[in-house]
Amino acid sequence: MFGPKKIDHAIFTKSDSIGFHLIGSEKIGAEELAQVEEMRVNPFAARICELFSDDGSDKLTFMMYLNVMSTFSKETHADVKMVWIFALWDFDGDDILGPDDIMQGINLLTCSGVAIHPSLASLHRVPSSEGLDLIELDDLVSKVVDESDPQNEGLGYMDFRGLLLRMPDLLANFEITIR
Repeated sequence: MFGPKKIDHAIFTKSDSIGFHLIGSEKIGAEELAQVEEMRVNPFAARICELFSDDGSDKLTFMMYLNVMSTFSKETHADVKMVWIFALWDFDGDDILGPDDIMQGINLLTCSGVAIHPSLASLHRVPSSEGLDLIELDDLVSKVVDESDPQNEGLGYMDFRGLLLRMPDLLANFEITIR
């Protein structure tokens, strides 16, 4: 039977769907993880790597990669997903979602330009003609903040959780499936 130590030393190679290899404690970064189709199209791929790495570097061991896949599994409980959705959007790590966090998230979602946060430097995004210009981005952020945080105090986890509970489709579709 495989335990965590044996799994950590396993050779991870499924090149037909995952184009990278991990042996022992080797690590992969966002660029290698982008070889997985589901991550290549995910605007938060670099952020996911950053959050799940043990040192914020975006480098993942095989066990960390399994943790990512487990967290984003269809079977993962909504409460676990909500914690990670909050962490994904809390770009500055202050446990409050403020306008800057929302702007960075919307920027990623709309492909409006190069990632703003220094930790996302490995994510090379070319400004899209389909994306939002700065005025449109500011306007959208203002509307989202007005709707979600009328007191403009920033959203803590419990406030954010309350918003997510009103969006069951988001929680149901917040998954990564490797085919």
